[in-house]
Amino acid sequence: MEEDRSITQLIEIIKEGEGEAFDELFAEAYDELKRVAHNRLRRMGPGETLSTTALVNEAYVKLASRSELQWRDRTHFFASTAQLM
Repeated sequence: MEEDRSITQLIEIIKEGEGEAFDELFAEAYDELKRVAHNRLRRMGPGETLSTTALVNEAYVKLASRSELQWRDRTHFFASTAQLM
């Protein structure tokens, strides 16, 4: 799957110290992250005031402020980000 390779390749680039690839990674993963956020919010039930977009954006800000980003692969990236949400 081309999307998998792209995300995995971006993670490898980030591991090599190319910080600018972080924005590209997030852009590539954005739709999938919105699905994850939507599922998270749906489980929280009625009364939750965050939107899926706000939750993804909040995760981006939290991750961008971290100096150590050590994802092993695509699966680890999505699992870590989902946990953060």
